[in-house]
This record gives sequence, C-alpha cells and structure tokens, in this order.
Amino acid sequence: MQDKTRALVIGGSLAGLLAGRALANHFDRVTILERDFYPNQPAPRQGLPQSRFPHTLMLRGQQILEQFFPGLQAELLAQGAIAVDSSQEIAFLNSVGWVARSRSDLTLLACSRDLLDWNVRRRLRSLPNVEFDRSAAHPNGEMTREIHADLIVDASGKASHAPQ
Repeated sequence: MQDKTRALVIGGSLAGLLAGRALANHFDRVTILERDFYPNQPAPRQGLPQSRFPHTLMLRGQQILEQFFPGLQAELLAQGAIAVDSSQEIAFLNSVGWVARSRSDLTLLACSRDLLDWNVRRRLRSLPNVEFDRSAAHPNGEMTREIHADLIVDASGKASHAPQ
C-alpha cells in the first residue's frame, strides 16, 4: 500500500519535533530525519549543547504543547519540572526600580531541556503515522539515500545546507 501523502522533517530538535507533530494531523506519514542518536532517557545529546542550561516554558508554549500532547504538563511536573509564578517568584528591575511582587496567573514551567525533549519525542513516537529515521544520515551529514516526500520542512537550524 502506497502512502497518500508524506512529509519529511529534517532536524529532530524541538522545532523539528513540533513541526512533525503539526504535520501528523495532515499527512499519512511523517518522517523525522535526525543525525544524532536519541538517548533512551532524559539525557544530553551531542546536537543540543544548550540542553545543559535551565529552560522555561512561557504560558503560550505550555498551551501549544498541551494541545499537541494532552497531559504533558502533568507528566513533566511529576518528573521534576517546577511551576513558577513569574510575578511572585522572580524579581524584575525596570527603569523606575524593582517591580512589586504579587501573585499572578503567569505560571512558567521550568525543567531541563533534556526532560522536555525526551517527553515530546516519546509522545511523538506513539503516533502511528510518525517515524524517526537515522538511516539516511551519514556521520559527516551527507545523505546516503533518497527519500521522497510531498512536503519537506528544514528544521536543522543554522547548520542547514538548504540555502546552498
């Protein structure tokens, strides 16, 4: 049986994963092409050097992730993420001085990038029309086989060769 439509996402960082999730609603098959090995747990990976820094999801990012992956926020909190009331728990200094702290509905979600990526990948892998593929990636980044797709999204970041 031949796929009706296929989307290919080049790059499996968070941008590529979320593009893949959005495309899964519209394509029969979505392939995420990533040259790095993904760890089997929340752990650093070579292609994500900024993962060692603290990460915070603002409210709109939390809403989008929750829409794509219902229950993700509760899972992250159960795995050690921290909800932070930004107006109550973060000090802000502006041109007239320190802003008074007060309770708000602007809750940020703080966790490691490794934890966030691992959970998004795990959820994305569970979709029947999404696959992850390393077989076309050569260690030096060259393609070693052809992949046909109706739509290609380049989410490989600043190292992309698409402009050339």
